[in-house]
Amino acid sequence: MPRRKCTFNEELKKNFPSFKKGKYDWEVSCSICNCTLSIANKGKSDIEEHIKSSKHSTNLRASTSSATLNSYVEKRPTEANLKHLKAAEATIAYHTVFHHQSFNSLYCTMKLNQKLYFDSNICKQLSCARTKATAIITNVIAPFSISQVLYNLKNISHISVQTDASNHLALKMFPVLIRYYDFKNGGTKCKLLDIVFEKNEQSETIVQLIVRTLTQNSLLSKLTGFCADNCNTNFGGRQRKGTNNVFSKLKSLVNQNIIGVGCPPHVLNNAIYHGCDTLPVDVDIIIVKIYNYFSIYTVRTERLKEFAEFLDNEYKPLLYHSKTRWLSLYPAVERLLLMYEVQKTYFEDVENPPKTLQNAFSDVNI
Repeated sequence: MPRRKCTFNEELKKNFPSFKKGKYDWEVSCSICNCTLSIANKGKSDIEEHIKSSKHSTNLRASTSSATLNSYVEKRPTEANLKHLKAAEATIAYHTVFHHQSFNSLYCTMKLNQKLYFDSNICKQLSCARTKATAIITNVIAPFSISQVLYNLKNISHISVQTDASNHLALKMFPVLIRYYDFKNGGTKCKLLDIVFEKNEQSETIVQLIVRTLTQNSLLSKLTGFCADNCNTNFGGRQRKGTNNVFSKLKSLVNQNIIGVGCPPHVLNNAIYHGCDTLPVDVDIIIVKIYNYFSIYTVRTERLKEFAEFLDNEYKPLLYHSKTRWLSLYPAVERLLLMYEVQKTYFEDVENPPKTLQNAFSDVNI
């Protein structure tokens, strides 16, 4: 009577997980060695002998030292997680632009967030560094914001356009802004339509830029005002004569009734500047001289702080006045007035102060 063959039963499956049933019940397949062996005669002993063989030992060491393919394949997130992931990346990109931060900082921010919020599955999958953030802003957020502006302009009949040249390395950068009044959404609005780089800042170049940008957004027919710096290129001088300027060319090409609005800070600054000529002191010189008197002298600054504490006045550092007058002169004068009593007491007490500053803070000049 023939002997019954051993088979690969449930107990063997449990004890030897790297083996599975072969073509026949008495055959098993080794996943480590990728081979088939018979257990018909000895059953469990046949498997144990194979495990002890040099071939199996060598293949086992090789398999444990090699990474599986799964470690190189990224697991695709579910549809719900993918939606949250996209929203998180868009929010990070928008936050970076809104606060005027560098896109290069996102390299560090992404790694930092993954360590801080290690228990968040969304944060683990975030990969929004400089390249991706730039693509999101350029291709998603910027077009959407422009579409929102154009949607709000459907019921607006009149707009004004503004632009001015700024040097960015060797390029001329022109931002194109529109200004309009929307009584339903908070009154006067100023929106950025585009930023364009041009080869020069001649009047013809600026006119083509304005007309092209407004035409692309179907806004040219609504143009009723032009606002820019008060230079000859834009308005042809104070008398606004001549035809080789942006304002004149826009009137010829678009609308003869276009209103020209000069730079309000420039106009206001010039008015105040000439008004200050009637004062007994030169405000510009006083501001610069006071700042230079204290800026690099620790002993003088510390003594000024002592006077401020004595007079129960909060000390505030003096501000520097640059050549860009309307951006720095007013804050500098305002800071001077806040510290006026402190500085007046200081210059009355100090020995041999600068004559200009002594006269500026004397009661005779008030």
